[in-house]
Amino acid sequence: MTDSRPEAIHASIEGTLRRPRTDHVDLYYQHRIDPKVEPETVAEVRHPSTPRLEQGT
Repeated sequence: MTDSRPEAIHASIEGTLRRPRTDHVDLYYQHRIDPKVEPETVAEVRHPSTPRLEQGT
């Protein structure tokens, strides 16, 4: 079952960072669309340690 709520994405990324003992994820790709969560909501989710890029950069 796909769960694209922001808190579920954050938990997934935390697990991804913990398992290989790394501090970054090069790319987070959503393979399946969760019909209960708007795509814009998913696109706005980022890990708290990731700097937000300004438009045009």
